[in-house]
This record gives sequence, C-alpha cells and structure tokens, in this order.
Amino acid sequence: MENTIFDKMANGVYLLSTHDGGKLNGCIIDTCMQVTHDPKRVAVAVMKSNLTNEMIGKAGVFALSVFDRSVEKDTIARFGYQSGRNADKFAGIDYALDVNGCPYIKWQTCGMLSCKVAGAVDLGTHVMFIGDVVATDMFSNRDAELYSDYQRELNVKMVKQEAAPVADTGKPKYVCDVCGYVYDPAKGDPDGGIAPGTAFEDIPDNWVCPVCHKGKKHFRRV
Repeated sequence: MENTIFDKMANGVYLLSTHDGGKLNGCIIDTCMQVTHDPKRVAVAVMKSNLTNEMIGKAGVFALSVFDRSVEKDTIARFGYQSGRNADKFAGIDYALDVNGCPYIKWQTCGMLSCKVAGAVDLGTHVMFIGDVVATDMFSNRDAELYSDYQRELNVKMVKQEAAPVADTGKPKYVCDVCGYVYDPAKGDPDGGIAPGTAFEDIPDNWVCPVCHKGKKHFRRV
C-alpha cells in the first residue's frame, strides 16, 4: 500500500477538549470535518487510549479550538505530548468555558465550536464522535494550521540531524520516547546551547528536546 497519499489529504490541527465534573482536559487531534449543513454537525476522531476520549464518552459534550498559523510548538507539546492522567493541561494558561462547560482557548486559534455528542462509532483504535454544533466563535482571520505544515516544520529538526556528516565521538546516543528525536553527542544541539561533542550526561538538567520540548527524563540510551 502506498501510504504517501494519506499525507496529501488536508487535515487541520485542533484542540479537542471536554470536562468531567471539575476536571478539565484536552488533546491534539488532526481528524475533524463538517458532515452535515442542516443541522450543523461535525465528526472528530480521537484515540481510545486518550483520557479525552473517556471523558467525552461520559460528559457527552466537547469543544474544538481551531489552531491558526500562529500556533507554537509549546502549545502543541502542552496538549499533545503529555497525558491528562498525570498533568493538568490547562493549569497556568488563559482559557474560557463554553456553554457546555468545556474549556477552549482564544489565543493561537481561528475560533471554536461547542458540540453535544449525537453519536459515536467504534473504529478500533479510535472513536469517532458526531457532534451537533450548538455554538461557535471567531478569534482571528489568520489561516488555519494544516497538519501537513505542522509536520513539515516539526521535521526540520530531524532533517538537520542528518544534514552533515560528523565524526563519531564514541559517546552513546539518546532517543526521546515522546517524539523520537535522537540526541547525538557528535552533533550536540547548537540551537539549544549544547555544543557538538557534549555527552548526554553533561547536558544541563533544564535542557529540553528541541522537537517536543520534553525534559531529559524522557530520553533513554540507544
């Protein structure tokens, strides 16, 4: 099967969020589409293993924040590279609650949609929720962020890793368990202030992965 064709399909980047009692949570998804015009309905797909999926199933409501081209990697990392089971993703940031009590963000987004679940389909690894749109709002006129553009920008760091040959230092490499970035001591991370030749053990504890911005504890020796 030729998988490249899937990369040509236009998907956006969204924050899918909900609540369960007093707990707020959300995750990053790239699968969302309007499925009917009257009534206005959208379909979203989320991994079964995500806490957000469980919470939407209980609450029966969700909100969609549509990221625009100004979205920062730190924002994606906050909602996409950690689990709501052990982190409060909305702590310390500005957010609002929609008519259903779901959190959403007004910054780095084009707008938002508030939805009530009208149906759900088990897709194996994912669940597709059909949502009746009950409210919307616009925050910017910037173009929406496309998943293909986000991936292209994310891969810049990966490409830089292989761009130029370097001498092997004999020091072990470490891989990020979150995003797959490989720290090579021979190359270091000049953009992050780490000179070539620096062993992983000698990197300051406050250094973060240049791709997903996770700390050293998320790396393991290759």
